Amino acid sequence: MADTVAPRQDERKAMSLSLIPGLGQFYNGQTLKGIIFLALTALFIFEMFTFGYDALVGFVTLGSVPSKTTPSSS
Repeated sequence: MADTVAPRQDERKAMSLSLIPGLGQFYNGQTLKGIIFLALTALFIFEMFTFGYDALVGFVTLGSVPSKTTPSSS
């Protein structure tokens, strides 16, 4: 039986594609997995910009007490 050797892929290209979830899977020939990862990443980014912004703003002010200014009565 003849052994089959997979062609060697560029390691630097694979590393840079792995920074965005899903692109590395496309590079390795895993199309369905790449689509799923890209879709989940896009949904996460959409959720962060639409609903998560208020949570991040609230996180920055965590622990501070809002000051209430009342008009002084004379």
